[in-house]
Amino acid sequence: MTMREGVRNIVKTLVVTLVMMWIGVSLNAAVTATPEGDGKVMTAEAIGLDYGGVDALLFTDSTHLSLRYDADSAGSIAWYRYLNSTSDMTLISSVTNASTLTVSDLAPDTGYIVTFTDKSGLEKERKSVWVVNGLAHRFTPIWVDTADVVDECQSLNLISRVKYDGKMTYQTPAGMTREVPRRYGVSVHSLSWDGTQYNDTVVSDSATATSVTTDTIEHATWVVDAPYCHTKIMLGGDQIREAFGVVDTIQSDTVYVAKALTCHLIGEITEREGKNEIDRKLGSDESTTTQFGGSAPLNVYFTSNANTPVAQFFSWTIIDQEYPEDSSNVYHDENLRYSFTRTGVYKVLLEVSRQWMMGDSVDCRAKDSLVVTVSPSLLQIPSAFSPNGDGVNDEFRVAFKSLSEFHCTIYNRWGHKLFEWSDPSRGWDGKSGGRLMPTGPYYYVIKAKGTDEDSHGDTIEYSERGVVNLFR
Repeated sequence: MTMREGVRNIVKTLVVTLVMMWIGVSLNAAVTATPEGDGKVMTAEAIGLDYGGVDALLFTDSTHLSLRYDADSAGSIAWYRYLNSTSDMTLISSVTNASTLTVSDLAPDTGYIVTFTDKSGLEKERKSVWVVNGLAHRFTPIWVDTADVVDECQSLNLISRVKYDGKMTYQTPAGMTREVPRRYGVSVHSLSWDGTQYNDTVVSDSATATSVTTDTIEHATWVVDAPYCHTKIMLGGDQIREAFGVVDTIQSDTVYVAKALTCHLIGEITEREGKNEIDRKLGSDESTTTQFGGSAPLNVYFTSNANTPVAQFFSWTIIDQEYPEDSSNVYHDENLRYSFTRTGVYKVLLEVSRQWMMGDSVDCRAKDSLVVTVSPSLLQIPSAFSPNGDGVNDEFRVAFKSLSEFHCTIYNRWGHKLFEWSDPSRGWDGKSGGRLMPTGPYYYVIKAKGTDEDSHGDTIEYSERGVVNLFR
């Protein structure tokens, strides 16, 4: 975001609605300000300014404007101008038995008061408006740079110098002089992560100018979040001139070399096609709050999503939560492909760093992690199948997960081997030598190994024999 954001509703004609309650009777009145020429009129509220002492504070870049007062009923309306207080108030124009009155050719940096008196002679409304020349008293940014280094991994200290050629003020009807707060600020480019990619963003800070007098040169220090990319430093303002499209901005002479690091570890599971494999993929790829994992061998592609080229070095560690002492393998690619071949819960740790440079005050690093759960083994064997081509249960297939070895052999009732296979995601289609086998019972022998261990630390093995019925 920029310092111009928050400035809204710039319109050529600006209506300020004033609502008052009088002895149980509601009187709605409005003042409309219109620039004469190509200028604009804006309220202090639209620019984001607080004020007091007047009912409305307006800003314009036009040399003259008009003000119109509208009432809900007929009465006497009078417009006055003042420079310091009501003591120097002079009449501009008045009308009787009317509900509206417009005064024109009004200059800025002047106060205006409108009164409404009903037909009984009772003054029911008195409102004050001060019009400020929004382009008066130029703001000039002079210089901006980094200041004393504290912790560039977290924040960036900046120092700047600006010049004002005088303060912007207004007078209240009571004769008080109020200063209009002038805000300016610094900003740097950075990166923000939206869950899938980095987007350019702006990190900024702003302040109100203090003790502005003629030819004021003001020094200011700033603290902004450390940027995640190399950037120049911008100094600009103020918000009033920017509201009228006048942008006074400079950049630092040199590019700030970012040191802050960030990373967002995401894992993407390579899902196998066999529908009879249970838990092929659990959880969303980037989720760390739901279960992430599946059946072994679980093949995962991990992306670091670090803020390169600031991030230069990568360290991946896979920790088996049950056997953390065995977690000695470290990988150094920017992204990592890894196959989990054993049942368990694993923590994938990523740490990114950068080249230490002479003059660096801190060693910035960033970390992220993801928990991966590899399912325990399972083998379930159906008792029948019907290879009739209807697309339902056409093959004899086991349901499984996390098997490291598998072999199945099919025999007929006389013990003749008809078919065998070693990929658990495949099955038998009821044929032998290309010929359909008749309906009836057939016999299977299955031997398999899981990727998990029993309570004694031995690999879980499956040795199953049984009958499967073939139907048409």
